[in-house]
Amino acid sequence: MEVSITRADQRGSAPELLWQSRRRNTPLARHRRHLRIMRELARDLNLARPTEAERMLLSQAAALALQSERLRAAIVAGTTVDHESLVKLASEQRRILTVLAKHAPPKRAGPTLGDLLREGQDDRQSAE
Repeated sequence: MEVSITRADQRGSAPELLWQSRRRNTPLARHRRHLRIMRELARDLNLARPTEAERMLLSQAAALALQSERLRAAIVAGTTVDHESLVKLASEQRRILTVLAKHAPPKRAGPTLGDLLREGQDDRQSAE
């Protein structure tokens, strides 16, 4: 289900789709984009040191995200797309991210307003 966007098709398309121009639609650019998506997903899910299984799931989710981007680019370009495929990709990506989110450690909450105020009072008292 390869979708190629030509330069003429890209006029007026969304900025998200710019990376898919002919010049940047190389295997290396796609690989870099895949790795970037994996890193962003890991960061969003608070997976600082993912296990091998988590890395495999992150990679699969990133690959599905790339394919979804290609289908959305085709839709923007006016190309006929099987919308059922896009729905299936989104559903599978959601399922994988749900599994990863269940295994992710809880995000550490930042300091509360009370903590910051107490810290400020302590600093002022030590300065006196």
